[in-house]
Amino acid sequence: MKPFKSLILMLQFFTRLPLPFEIKADAEDFNRGFIWFTVVGLVIGGLLTLIYIILSPYISTLLLAVLLVLAEVLLTGGLHLDGLSDTFDGLYSNRDKARVLEIMKDSRIGANGALAMMSWLLLKTALLNEIFQNVQDGQAAQAFQTAWLPLLLMPIAAKSALALSCYLGPYARKEGMGHLFIGKVKLIRLIPVLTLSALIHGLLDPLSITVLAAILLLTFVYTQHVRRRIDGLTGDTLGAWHELSELFYLAGWIAIMT
Repeated sequence: MKPFKSLILMLQFFTRLPLPFEIKADAEDFNRGFIWFTVVGLVIGGLLTLIYIILSPYISTLLLAVLLVLAEVLLTGGLHLDGLSDTFDGLYSNRDKARVLEIMKDSRIGANGALAMMSWLLLKTALLNEIFQNVQDGQAAQAFQTAWLPLLLMPIAAKSALALSCYLGPYARKEGMGHLFIGKVKLIRLIPVLTLSALIHGLLDPLSITVLAAILLLTFVYTQHVRRRIDGLTGDTLGAWHELSELFYLAGWIAIMT
C-alpha cells in the first residue's frame, strides 16, 4: 500500500486533481514518492493530450495552444509558475545571497517576476502553436507527424529535469518545502525516474531521446548557475527550472521535427 500512498501523495502535491483521499504524510513519504515523478508527468501529459484530441478538430492552432497552456496552469495550480517569478525576482536582483533568498520568500511579485511570467506565457503559446502549425501544414518530418506527442512527453521530461536538480542539491535554506526533496534523493531512486522517462521517449519516438538528453544536460548548467549565486537550490529555483525546461523541450522538439 505504501507505494500507492506515495503516488497519490505526489499527484496531490503536483496537481489539483480532485482525488478522494486524505493522506497523512511525513518527510519520508515525500522522499519515497520521488520515484513517481515520471508517472506524475505522464498523467499530466496524458490529460493535456486528451484535451488536444478533443478540441483540435474544432478550433484554430493558436486558440488550442492558449487553452492548453491555461489547462496546464489550472491542472498544476500554477505551482511552478510561482517559483519562476520568485526566482527571477531574487536571482536577478543583483543582491547578496541573504537578500536574494529573502526576496524569493516574499509573496509579492516584482518587475522581474512579472516579466518572466508574461514571457513564459507568450513563449509557450508560440512554441505550441508552431508545433501544431508545422504538423498541420505538412512541414514536420515524417517521424513527427503526431502533434500531441510533445504534449505527452513534455511534462515527463520536465519532471526528469526536476528529479535531477533535486539529486544535485544541496538545499540553500535552513528550512522550507524544498528540503523535502533537494539534497535528500539517493542515486538508487533517481535512476528509475530517468530510466522510465528515457524508455517512454524511446518507445514513442526514438529521436525524442536527444531532446530529453539536452534538457538533462541543461539541468546541470542551470543547477551550477544557481549554486554559484546562492550556494544551493530552493523550491522556487526548482519550480523555475521546471517551467524553463518545458520551454527548452518544446524548442528542441521544433528543431528536430523540421
